[in-house]
Amino acid sequence: MHIFKFSAFVFTLLPALSSCANLFVSSYLGNVTTIALPDPLEGDISNHTSFVNNGCGLNPSWLTWNALNRTLFCLDEGWTTGNGSLVSFLALDTGRLVRVKGRTIGAGPVSAVLGGPADSRAVVIADYAGGAVESFTTGALGLTTKGTYIQLSLPSPDPRGGKQDPERQSAPHPHQAILDPTGEFIVVPDLGSDQLRVFRLGANALLEETVVGINEPENTAPAVDMRPGLGPRHAAFVTFDDPYPLTLLYVVGELSNTMTMYNVYYEEGIMVFIHWGEQPIFGLYPAPGGASVGEILISPDKKNIFVSNRNDQLFKRRDGDGSPVDSFETFSDSITTFSLNSVGDAVWKGLSPSGGVSPRHMAFNKDGTILAVANQKSGRVMFWNRNLETGDLVQVIAWASVPGELSSVVWDE
Repeated sequence: MHIFKFSAFVFTLLPALSSCANLFVSSYLGNVTTIALPDPLEGDISNHTSFVNNGCGLNPSWLTWNALNRTLFCLDEGWTTGNGSLVSFLALDTGRLVRVKGRTIGAGPVSAVLGGPADSRAVVIADYAGGAVESFTTGALGLTTKGTYIQLSLPSPDPRGGKQDPERQSAPHPHQAILDPTGEFIVVPDLGSDQLRVFRLGANALLEETVVGINEPENTAPAVDMRPGLGPRHAAFVTFDDPYPLTLLYVVGELSNTMTMYNVYYEEGIMVFIHWGEQPIFGLYPAPGGASVGEILISPDKKNIFVSNRNDQLFKRRDGDGSPVDSFETFSDSITTFSLNSVGDAVWKGLSPSGGVSPRHMAFNKDGTILAVANQKSGRVMFWNRNLETGDLVQVIAWASVPGELSSVVWDE
């Protein structure tokens, strides 16, 4: 297996951060933590926690940042309440969060995205436990009013013929809501139904499920059917203009540990999906038992795809190899790197340690030189330096311990 050499030595030249950069981190302990990032960013920065806010709820699962009005939206998964919550915060320049409004929403929200017309922004939410997708309008201070609630159902008859996972796929489980490049559609990977569901997003948070084209616009279907048992979790779009206009969608399967590729185009007012193939996250090697993908990201320069892998424990720290004692746990899970070119070819390159256990979420800084990795089970954020020429994750340059199981990270820079 091609495993990138890992060194925790800090480079002499470190990536520069924007002035007053903050990182917001949510944890299932009930907190949203603000880390004031030092410049240069290096070593143990756990003592740079500037604010801790417990106003989101008992189980914060996701953060969505609106830089235009410095609003942070937080989802509370509500493990014990039967319902989730949507909470908006106003972020001061210092990184302190001021709670604006909270409201009860569907069960088990795990992802939210901003979209819609500029004068009528909406936040769209995937409710994993409730099997629903819902939307809310947003105001200048993040105030929200209810828009649309759509309860999903499995297709009947189920086309998978019993090939699905009986424990994880007996009901719809939308795991993410993402905005397409045109800003007109929301695509939702549904882990429970092995489908990509598509919704048209209009003014006043109006959300309407729409048909899709399969290979051509005349061949319509209610949703994009994926391979039975794949369990689509998260996805990422990328567009290219040279050598020709191209829109691509990459979807990772939590149950299959694979990445599926689609060419997407628009005709007759709908999205048309052409299946381009599927490849394993662990290259030519079998996925370790118990491993499952967490997040997928495409780098800002569109040269790489990164996928976090939970519970594979492929890396082990060796004392005396130059690694800081507290840089990561005895065992570390991994991050897969794919190279990406302008015609959509994704080539598996290798694995790097995530620096902890169960990397649930990741986020790049603006220029793609630093990747923040939220290792859920370790309670630790690791900051990776990325080489812009090769696209590789080179080394951990900093880390921060945050109480609780981490669920999401977003940059404010």
